[in-house]
Amino acid sequence: MGVNIIKFNKDLNDLISRMKKRIRLSMVIETDILYGGGTEKTILAYNKYIDRDEFDIRIFDTNIIDRKRLSIDEVRGIYNLSGTEKIIFPGILNNLLVDRKKGLSSQRRSISKDLYLIYSIVLKFFSLHIFNRKKLKKLMESDVIYVLSDYQIFYLVIPIRIFSGKRIKFIFGTHNYLPIERRFLNRIENKFIGKFIDAVHYTSPAIFNLSSIKRESDFIVPSGVDTQKFRPLEKKGDRIKFLFVGRLVEYKGIRELLEAWSLFPKRDDSELHIVGTGEMEHLVRDYVSRVNGIVYHGFVSEEELPSIYGECDILVFPTYGIRHDEYFGLVVIEALSSGEYVILGEGMRGVFDYFEREGVLEYTSTSPEDIKNRMLNSYMNIGKLRERVLGMRDYIVKNYDWKNIAKQFSENVKKILKN
Repeated sequence: MGVNIIKFNKDLNDLISRMKKRIRLSMVIETDILYGGGTEKTILAYNKYIDRDEFDIRIFDTNIIDRKRLSIDEVRGIYNLSGTEKIIFPGILNNLLVDRKKGLSSQRRSISKDLYLIYSIVLKFFSLHIFNRKKLKKLMESDVIYVLSDYQIFYLVIPIRIFSGKRIKFIFGTHNYLPIERRFLNRIENKFIGKFIDAVHYTSPAIFNLSSIKRESDFIVPSGVDTQKFRPLEKKGDRIKFLFVGRLVEYKGIRELLEAWSLFPKRDDSELHIVGTGEMEHLVRDYVSRVNGIVYHGFVSEEELPSIYGECDILVFPTYGIRHDEYFGLVVIEALSSGEYVILGEGMRGVFDYFEREGVLEYTSTSPEDIKNRMLNSYMNIGKLRERVLGMRDYIVKNYDWKNIAKQFSENVKKILKN
């Protein structure tokens, strides 16, 4: 009898221990975490806000970077990340991907995307499986691996699926790639995603509806915002301040915005603030030199950014949208959380339609004339619009604060592990 009680207690303790075991979640990106784009910041936010009593999180990044937008101190101090598992790829990959004058965000690569895809997969496969074997071994200790690139399906997901004896769950985050069939190779990629990925993470119903992959295991969780940092501030002065935040690349609509500003009739008592760097920086500087009212901030640190949002009135972000690799737009939520009205490119229609219905956001075409007219209308009605946005504050906190978003994401990960 005593032996049975001891065995029962041991089994019970083992069960409790297993229940308390943390889920080993690895998040793998294709750039250096210090690149600091929307994808990198999203991964850093998950690292900060996911419950560490339930999850053991590791971030795997690479040496591919052209410009550091984050410092090590910011990553440690703001996002609570002590370090990453660094995968080292050959320098030739970085050279092919970036034009030194334009950077990683350039849409004009030295070789086509399809050729780069094939060449990159081959090089990364051999680099990962031969020269980064220690990192690969750590990665294969995971319970769940979260990947964000279509390239990773071929050189990382499929080999691990085939050669690992352990049943690791894979989640594909649609931050950089959406399973739609633009080119022939997309069809192949999407078939492999459907076969080898356990769940696809979408950030809005709009991109879920566009996707060619829709399964019961797939889930929708938006990206979030730190509502304690990005909050309304008392406005200084009487000038109405418009704001653009983003990489200075063609598909963000920066050229059209600058043309719209040159047509804007209220430049003498308003300002256009631009935050960001990129291949079209020269165009911004050209407009600054000959059109009044533009304030170009260039690169802005994570500590400075919330105050710029809080001091401005209207975000103008005329991005080309979903069909041009813009799948969510963190800047929209950051602006709304900061008390700003939003004018957004109509290519994002479907992602933020709730805010349009509530009258705190409107869509615009990429026509400079249309952008100018919408800027003028918001300028004339700023008091009423600001009041509406401030009235949405509780909704933003409840539905988009990173703490709540991290909980939603975590619940979906746990659900996938059970299946």
